[in-house]
Amino acid sequence: MTDSRPSSAIQAIVLLAEPPADMGVVLSAIQPGMGDPLAGTPLLPAFGLTVNGADLRIGAFGGAVTNDRLRADLSVSPMREHLDPHVAAHRGAVTLEIAPPTSGFFGPMVTWANVLAYLVDNLGAKVVWLPQQRTVTTDVLFIGEMERDPALVLAGVHAMWLDQAAGTSLAFSAGLHGLGSPEVQIRRSGEPALLYRHLRLALADCLRADRLLAVGDVLDVGGVHHEAVDGVSLTSGLPVLELVPAAAPAPRAEPAQAAAPAEPEKKRRRWPFG
Repeated sequence: MTDSRPSSAIQAIVLLAEPPADMGVVLSAIQPGMGDPLAGTPLLPAFGLTVNGADLRIGAFGGAVTNDRLRADLSVSPMREHLDPHVAAHRGAVTLEIAPPTSGFFGPMVTWANVLAYLVDNLGAKVVWLPQQRTVTTDVLFIGEMERDPALVLAGVHAMWLDQAAGTSLAFSAGLHGLGSPEVQIRRSGEPALLYRHLRLALADCLRADRLLAVGDVLDVGGVHHEAVDGVSLTSGLPVLELVPAAAPAPRAEPAQAAAPAEPEKKRRRWPFG
């Protein structure tokens, strides 16, 4: 399978040791019996279905995925050593796509991710490729994160040393553009792994709230408030939102208090005697 077509859809590709027997097997991996009407039908490159109101498109292929982007994403995966043999040996693939929702995106995107998890689990896949996130991961990590917090699966983040001698790291998102948002980047002192975790958790919170960042927005990253400003990606040269420490709010001036009225002079009590 060779696929270099640009697509506006958000896509996932599941790599399989062997291609599914037919299209019915693929659909029944989502829900038992779903594929019965297509039993015996040859694999299809695209088949539309609606799940929980989300419009999805699923496809299945025989043969290996030959794509330069897959090799590039695999080369930077922290799980490369484990994934390499499975990628090299795979002989089939299933794709799952969703058109970017224009509003209220979190629910449909979680449905897409849940369907993907069923495909991965029930088809015995070992490799999940998320092209928009530039991520190649294992079945165990993908399903584990889905069970813990689906928002994490939707928040693609990468991190690296920016200047190791100075102890400065860079973390940046990948995949937010598919939802209609600019990508974001942040540079800060500390280990890349910690900055990766902090940015990923912060973006997951945004996605869970159906929130996309824009210039001027403030985001809590690892307990520090950051403001989104226009920036340029240090890795691609494209426009991004740069997260910079937000200015501390100016101390509120205490409202001027009017002078208390002078207490009237107390009249001296006159005693009747003496």
